[in-house]
Amino acid sequence: MYKGIQLSDLMKKAVAKLLKIALMYKPILMTLSIITLFLFTSACNDESSKKILVLAEGSDVDPLFREFYYQQGGLETMGPAISPIFGYENVKYQYTVAGLMVFDPLVSANRRFDLAAIGLEMGISEPPVTPPDQPGVRYVNGHIIYPEFVPMYEKLGGARFVGRPITEAHYNPAEKRIEQYFENLGLYSLEEELPLAVHLLAYGVWKCNASCSQSDPSNDIVILPKNTDVRFLEAVRRLGTDFTGYALTEAYFALDGNLEQVFENVVMYSDSNHSGQVFFRPISERLGILPDPLVTPRDDPNFEFISIQGEKGFNIPKSFLDYMAYHGGMDVVGSPISELSQVKDMVYRQCYTNLCLEEHHNASRTLRIRPVPMGYTYRDLSASLVRTPDTLPGQLPEDQFEDLPETQPPIQSEIQPQVDDFSATQTLGPIGVLVWEIYPMVTPDQSQEIGVSVFENNLPLRMIEPELILWLPDGSQKTYYMFPTGDDGRTYMQLDPIEAASGTLIPYQVCIFNLRVAKFCVKDSFLIWVNP
Repeated sequence: MYKGIQLSDLMKKAVAKLLKIALMYKPILMTLSIITLFLFTSACNDESSKKILVLAEGSDVDPLFREFYYQQGGLETMGPAISPIFGYENVKYQYTVAGLMVFDPLVSANRRFDLAAIGLEMGISEPPVTPPDQPGVRYVNGHIIYPEFVPMYEKLGGARFVGRPITEAHYNPAEKRIEQYFENLGLYSLEEELPLAVHLLAYGVWKCNASCSQSDPSNDIVILPKNTDVRFLEAVRRLGTDFTGYALTEAYFALDGNLEQVFENVVMYSDSNHSGQVFFRPISERLGILPDPLVTPRDDPNFEFISIQGEKGFNIPKSFLDYMAYHGGMDVVGSPISELSQVKDMVYRQCYTNLCLEEHHNASRTLRIRPVPMGYTYRDLSASLVRTPDTLPGQLPEDQFEDLPETQPPIQSEIQPQVDDFSATQTLGPIGVLVWEIYPMVTPDQSQEIGVSVFENNLPLRMIEPELILWLPDGSQKTYYMFPTGDDGRTYMQLDPIEAASGTLIPYQVCIFNLRVAKFCVKDSFLIWVNP
């Protein structure tokens, strides 16, 4: 049973002062955290620690809120009450699974009952998007309300009670749902639920946390993303979180020494040798998605042919090209490595060097074309090979890799030389080679730069001189001998511009040698591209 909390006079004065300050500015939003403090501050001294409030299970909706609760859909929509009624001064509150009901008798009669703006406390508000050209699309507060959510949004009172949207609609692959966050409530629909039904996210559970009665986790759980590192923030804002997805990891140092962060759909890294410029990892092949055989142009006006080698290449749907143009162009997605193919009923996919795109024919327009969330796989495979920003390259603790699996994930090329020595200053161990190009695409008059990282037992290997071979469009080869790797195990080579038609794929190979002239090679490619 709920018992009143005993506060010391000093604590009461402190809470009252904080509340007065908060109410001067944002009465509802700021009061939420202060009220929680007021309710549970008794844990702060030993005498009252036994009186910490844990709200009893099975709380009933208080008679004060009952009519408002049923107007908002009752149990089916708002979920059960998870706290008794509580308040401070004249304002009363009660949590349900979906939100926090508020009654303020001092405001006008038509504003006395409200829902608290919990969504604004989550820190996930997104920048406004461009107003849509299509008529009939609900565009509020700089965001498009997902069309399937509009009926529920209006049924619950629109901006008055649901609040204004603070994000675009996103597909959450972990929960297999489409979700959109608003100021007061969150809406979602399950991907596999037919007929489609719209539900409310558990805002109330998220806010009240362990202080309220808890039920088993369900489809409505609120899962907030990791924070986007400041070095990648501008790119995420420019491209949109509907394209990059939310951050899945904190930023960390990858094996090539660059700062990397994994998002749901892409992997970004900041190259320390290029003033922190942000690039995209070519994750498709690293996750085992190998290029398809090249094909000839399709006789279909809905496709555009991209030449990769002579008269062969891949056909890209024009709808995908439009999507790319809106989200940074082919410089971001990389060159195509497959044809469009059907992966399941009403879903078609095409892969590129940096990501894969899918078209869901049964989805609403705003989510019809979307990237495949390959970041989850990349994160899981590379979890044991990362370094946090607190650990600088070349300063790894000795036990950093003691728990590595026997088989390393495919984000590097593993080689096991059958010799006694690899260099005069190194002992033999598992050797890894990581190769990347600074630009996934270059113009015919632009220089490309290739980076190579060599490491032994996951530590940088110095004084290694890689050999770089280019296969040029005329069938000839050009060989470069790269400078020795430095203390960080890395070396770079700037290539001469390559005169070639737009869409030409330039394969290259990087090889390293041991003292017995054993040769180990890693292959990759980049694209010559001129924006039309």
